[in-house]
Amino acid sequence: MSKAHWWRQAAALSGVALAAMRAAPARSSDLPTAREVIQRHVAAIGGEAAVKAITSRYVWARYEYPARRLRGSLELYAARPNKRLLKIEYPDLGTEVTGFDGKIGWTSKPGEAARPVEGADLALLRDQSVFDFDLHPDSSFRSMTTVDSTDFQGHRCYRLRLVSITGRQWLEYYDIVTGLFVGNMFRQETEQGPITVVTVVSDYRPFDGVRLPTRLSIRAAYVERIVTVVRVRDNQVDASVFDAPPKLRGAVSSRLD
Repeated sequence: MSKAHWWRQAAALSGVALAAMRAAPARSSDLPTAREVIQRHVAAIGGEAAVKAITSRYVWARYEYPARRLRGSLELYAARPNKRLLKIEYPDLGTEVTGFDGKIGWTSKPGEAARPVEGADLALLRDQSVFDFDLHPDSSFRSMTTVDSTDFQGHRCYRLRLVSITGRQWLEYYDIVTGLFVGNMFRQETEQGPITVVTVVSDYRPFDGVRLPTRLSIRAAYVERIVTVVRVRDNQVDASVFDAPPKLRGAVSSRLD
């Protein structure tokens, strides 16, 4: 879950998603640039100065899988420029941890030792860990393009196509009226084959001068996960939280240099 970026985490193509992809595009001459769309979003959440005043963030949230009747809690720690640790508590099982210290990625499932995150999964984790994701710094992207205006989850939106420096591509949607980011869509490789993940965010609320979405709906392979933010604490995260497990600090395959 992104930076303020954390909610942009990993939904098979739903009818709504397909409808959005098929919507009639606006003429390119009528569209703002991707940077203009992003700047409008930044202004809507509180402004660049307010965003940059936050150097670290702790989030405590509840999650549920309605179809599976599974509920639990999660904790997210994030810090500038690109550090992140996510802890997911599974009732009766334990805690799953995924971390990125700026170069090394790792994960551990309940009862198992930590293992390195590699390949495409490491690229995804790196992109998710960019703390200033709301600002979309040029250093994190190869390109950003406004594709068209379209309908997405009940909003009329500008649709942006982004390519990160890791080579990942995805679509983002910004409400034309409010300027706020409302969701994204991307393809993800899994052991069962590629799937489309659709994330929708809503219920923006202010925390230390910056508005954050407090409800996320993440759909993948016909399974929906809903995340509800309960508590946010800014500029209080200890840097040691992001230390990689000692056995992985020398691992080459789990590093992004």
